[in-house]
Order: sequence, then C-alpha cells, then structure tokens
Amino acid sequence: MATATVLTKSTTTTLEDRKEEDIYTSLENIGLPWLYFGDKTMAKDMHNLRQHHIRYILNCTPTKTEGGIPNYYTTTTSSVNAGINKRSLGGMFEYCRIPMQDNATESLSIWYDTAWNFIDRCRIREDGNILVHCNWGQSRSVSIIISYLIKYYRYTYDDALEAVQKARPEASPNQSFEKQLIKLSKELQSRITTTTITNNK
Repeated sequence: MATATVLTKSTTTTLEDRKEEDIYTSLENIGLPWLYFGDKTMAKDMHNLRQHHIRYILNCTPTKTEGGIPNYYTTTTSSVNAGINKRSLGGMFEYCRIPMQDNATESLSIWYDTAWNFIDRCRIREDGNILVHCNWGQSRSVSIIISYLIKYYRYTYDDALEAVQKARPEASPNQSFEKQLIKLSKELQSRITTTTITNNK
C-alpha cells in the first residue's frame, strides 16, 4: 500500500506552509500507512486520491444541504444521511458518511460502530487505502481516528492524540469530543483490567 510523508512532532509549519505532497498524511508513523485523514481539499483532489491509492472515503460531515461536504465522486446523490454508499465514479471509491456536527452537543458514541466497521473494512480487504475527512481535518475526522486507535489498538487518549498530531500537527478535537474520547479510553482500559484480574483468579 502507498505511504505518505509524515511530519514529525517537532514540526511547526502550518497547513498553508506545507507542500502538496505533505498534505496527504497517514498514520505510517505507528505502522498504519493505509489510514489517511484530513480535510475537504484532500477529498476533492482526484489526482492525489489516485496517487495514494485511496479506495474508501469516510466523510465525517452532514450532507451538503445541511452545511457539510459532498461525496465528490458519487455517481448519484443519495438522500441517506448515514451509512455506506457504494455507488461511486466507475466503482473507484466506496463512500460512507457519518453526519457529525462539530459542536458541544454532538455524541460520538452513536457513530462509533459505523465508523469503526468501515475503517476495518479497508484494513481487512487490503484492496486500497482509506481517507477519513471532515471540513478542516482538525476535529471530527481526527476524533474518529483517535477513537479507532483507542478501540482496536488499545491506545490511551493521550497516546492516540500524540500519534495523530505527529502526522497532522493541526489535529485538535473540540473540548466535548476530547471528554468523550477520554471516557471511551477509560472504559476500555477498565474492561481490560477487569478481564485480566478475573483471568488471574
């Protein structure tokens, strides 16, 4: 699978300063080169989507009529707000939309399973890479990526955030998302601890 140039933690350049080839960031730094995340520009750039072998696109925004980002290369407009839309340009992309709002009242937990299953679909099939995006690539898409690392790779919130920010320094879940992700991390860590204690009895 394709890899991307990943920025180190010490990098201080802004998104505007970064070169085109650096904008496509994956989690190669933690051994997940197939998992890309970013903004609407990345989702629209056909040349780079193809260059980075993107086949799956997880759109973490509402529909365009509700202020979100369109699935740019679907062959038909779908009235379905959430879920997988397999109809894409020449079968090149498989889309999934989770209509998240970037505000203090949005619940991440209602989208976890849909997002996790779609990301894992890419991991299992190994027939292309995935792009998880929102509008600016700072909060919604980043929160979904962090939740995936917490769930499947047993990262703590802080470790997941650090890994994501190494690849994309501007990554910053809003305060509400941060609290929800910390809660998820603690719940899963607690289950692991409980299971370990039970097995050792």
